[in-house]
Amino acid sequence: MSTLRQKVAVYLGLTEDEYGFEYDERQDREGHATRTRPAADIGVEQSAPRADFAPTVPRRIDAAYDVVRMSPSAYADVRAIGESFRAGDVVSMDLTGLTPEDAKRMIDFASGLTFGLHGTIERLAGKVFLLTPKGVELTNSVRSSLIP
Repeated sequence: MSTLRQKVAVYLGLTEDEYGFEYDERQDREGHATRTRPAADIGVEQSAPRADFAPTVPRRIDAAYDVVRMSPSAYADVRAIGESFRAGDVVSMDLTGLTPEDAKRMIDFASGLTFGLHGTIERLAGKVFLLTPKGVELTNSVRSSLIP
């Protein structure tokens, strides 16, 4: 057990903490002490790919009413945008009602959200952005109807 003096010396960096065992750095650097074993020796079960897995078919959006349109008035409205996008909805954000600082924060959040969930973000007009989840396809007529 360490005394208070030893603990303070370790905290200040004056000495190194003794862990109760010897460690030879030379063996680790030269690779003599390390040995890897295959997974079969350890007893880890290797699973085969699932046969019931099927790639998702892209969902096609043909009508503008399938797109969630949001016009946030403050950065606090970002939660509703994130929840809609995570639910798989296509979100149109009109940021004209925000201050430039809040609009930049909102775009940063939306960019991270779409990156994290493998979606896309694109600018439709000046301050109008479209967030599209992974596996969703919009027709050109829907895109053009979202532009103010």
